[in-house]
Amino acid sequence: MAGLITSLISGVSFVIGFIITKLMKQKEKFVIFAISLSFPIMLSLIFLDLLPECILAFDSFGFFKRTLVIAMGTLIGIFLLKLLDLFIPHHHHSKNHKEHTSHLFHIGLVTAIALFLHNLIEGIAIYTTTISDLKAGLLMMGAVSLHNIPLGIEISSATGNNKKQSLFMISLLTISAFLGGLIIYISKITIPAVVLGVLITLTIGMLIYISILELFPEMLNHFNLKETKYGLIAGIIIVLVMVFI
Repeated sequence: MAGLITSLISGVSFVIGFIITKLMKQKEKFVIFAISLSFPIMLSLIFLDLLPECILAFDSFGFFKRTLVIAMGTLIGIFLLKLLDLFIPHHHHSKNHKEHTSHLFHIGLVTAIALFLHNLIEGIAIYTTTISDLKAGLLMMGAVSLHNIPLGIEISSATGNNKKQSLFMISLLTISAFLGGLIIYISKITIPAVVLGVLITLTIGMLIYISILELFPEMLNHFNLKETKYGLIAGIIIVLVMVFI
């Protein structure tokens, strides 16, 4: 039960991000801030959290085989999200307000898809860690929550004009980690480290796609604004806090 509770709490942090967004009055400026805030956090998630987890999962492989598997999984993850991307309404960067709003919604949607898979895996990790070591599980829950709050802000900000869809995505992400824990609780199975490693490589590919092809161009498009710079600084500070916890 403790494992299910910790996995659920880690997902609830998305709701905190959602609430913060709704309390903001200057929505357009806050969207720019949120996109910039999430960029360094997304990169830290890839290179400081997921990549080391992958290396550990494939620890029994030789260096060449491990590198090849991670590279292949990452490329497949990029390809899968690109494939999904084709079925999601997409508008490129534009000065037209309506088209720009649609593009932001697109960013929020693809981010939510990738993070759902990520948090499903995180839920499994939090559950299995908590049932073996409660203190370690609580620390992992706290670290994941710190990631999820600003990412919840980014998704809620980008999809804010469509409140029903925004709330649906946040709700889905909120229960995603809990679903991961629930799967293990019901099935009573132990997922091999290699299988988790493969899933993580797919997530890395998806998050690289979002960071480089979605968040970075949007941020670059508003780089002269103070909201972009403040967002980047805040994101870097959050990353540093997470590193030293």
